[in-house]
Amino acid sequence: MFCSNCGTQIPDDSNFCPKCGKPQRNGLNTTSQEVRYERIVKIQQTVIKRKPDFFFFIGGATWIYVAIAVGSQGQYEAARSPEFIEEGSWLFFDSNSSHDRNKKAKEWAFDQLIRQLSVDGWESTGRDNFGEYTFRRRVR
Repeated sequence: MFCSNCGTQIPDDSNFCPKCGKPQRNGLNTTSQEVRYERIVKIQQTVIKRKPDFFFFIGGATWIYVAIAVGSQGQYEAARSPEFIEEGSWLFFDSNSSHDRNKKAKEWAFDQLIRQLSVDGWESTGRDNFGEYTFRRRVR
């Protein structure tokens, strides 16, 4: 079965959609017991500062991850990671060490974002069809 509101595939016996919270059956009492959720619609990597490029050197950049949510008031920034630096590399002498440091920095920043979402009451709902992490938070 698919949610009549957002199209998410849900179990056939569901009374409510776990993604958007909309009732799925006629006659459900939703006046006082309806559970509504905000949800994270995307986590994007955003550059905030770029280092200049020099001859034979590809400059690095400072990045953050930003979690964009949607609620009753529209889209908003739910959380952001600490800054992380992606090092540049020498054009002809790129080493695996800079690649490994960049990968670890990105993973650390992403983990910090996920922790912040958890502290703020967001719960993971797994991954969507594109492999993106999904989260929801009950509207108070």
